[in-house]
Amino acid sequence: MDQDPAPPSRRQIVFEPRALEQAHAAFASSSQQFEGWLQIEIHKLAAARAAVDPAGLTGETAAALRRRAHDLTGLGTTCRFPIVTRLARSLQRLLLDPKNAGSVPIFLIDGHVRAIQAAVRDKIRDARKPVAEVPPPDYGPGQYAPEQHAPGPYAADPYAPAPYAPPYQ
Repeated sequence: MDQDPAPPSRRQIVFEPRALEQAHAAFASSSQQFEGWLQIEIHKLAAARAAVDPAGLTGETAAALRRRAHDLTGLGTTCRFPIVTRLARSLQRLLLDPKNAGSVPIFLIDGHVRAIQAAVRDKIRDARKPVAEVPPPDYGPGQYAPEQHAPGPYAADPYAPAPYAPPYQ
């Protein structure tokens, strides 16, 4: 009498070495195209941002930006740019509620778009790269210090920009 096969939980999955090598080769050859795919999605995000009326976001333009951010959320890590995933996820969260789309400051959206573009352009893959972590400047007497200014309307927002600061020298 034939013996019953082992239940699925006890079966061993066996890969043929040749099949595994082919899978690795296919992945390696397609990884050459990853940055190209990422660039295409970044151009789509920039185009969605360009379509925003200077008066502010509408539900439709917010949805288009959110869609582009969603695509980049998945593609960033796949293309070995986890920081793009983090930035795109942050942008996506900003635009979650279409009713409040008009209250999202445009400069905040622009900051996200530019950060994503800069990360790919400068090959900043994650926050461990020194360029991704800028240490706070050492403020001397008479120099600008953010804590000297009253908080703005977005003070509770961690992504809110500080008041104007002269460029680092």
